Amino acid sequence: MKIIYIDPVELTHTSIKEVFKDYDVAVFRDINSFVEKLDVVAITEFQVIIIDCLINTNLHLDDVLKLTLFRSLSQGRVKIVHFTDQEKIRSGFNRVLLSPDFEIDKKSKLTDFITAVDKILETKFNLQNNLRNNFCIYPTLTINEFRYVVSFLRGRTIKEIAESTNQDIKLIYRQRLCIYKKYNFKGIADFHAALTYAQ
Repeated sequence: MKIIYIDPVELTHTSIKEVFKDYDVAVFRDINSFVEKLDVVAITEFQVIIIDCLINTNLHLDDVLKLTLFRSLSQGRVKIVHFTDQEKIRSGFNRVLLSPDFEIDKKSKLTDFITAVDKILETKFNLQNNLRNNFCIYPTLTINEFRYVVSFLRGRTIKEIAESTNQDIKLIYRQRLCIYKKYNFKGIADFHAALTYAQ
């Protein structure tokens, strides 16, 4: 089993390796440096990708799309964990754009963080209902839903998205509706607000 830790603060890399010394740990400064080394064909072991950094919408859309595709092709062997300060970033932004499998609040005690990751690895992602409250599980987006989010952030209309993907316009509307239902957005205003940094 493997742990991928992505964080621009290199000082934390040594401590993370020490904390998870029982596992194979690889550390990266940003999503791009990890995505560049992705080998989808070689996914043979369970992997937990812990992301401890902001996802800048302008810089990382394509990288996050590749990461999401990597997870979908892994047949359940790859899980994404966002280790985040939920007070600084809108949780909707994290859930929709990154679409993590789990979200752990940075205010968690280190022991709780370790326990949460250990449980993911030990149970091979069959999580129990009694995990602590600061360990949140969210529904994830399909590749088509994620592509809609990326296109939306790039300012494309429904019609433009349908034309560029050769999909029926009704299907694009359906994808957007599925996103709304998954995250309880009442409409386009909620969806747009969730993709915006909190002030």
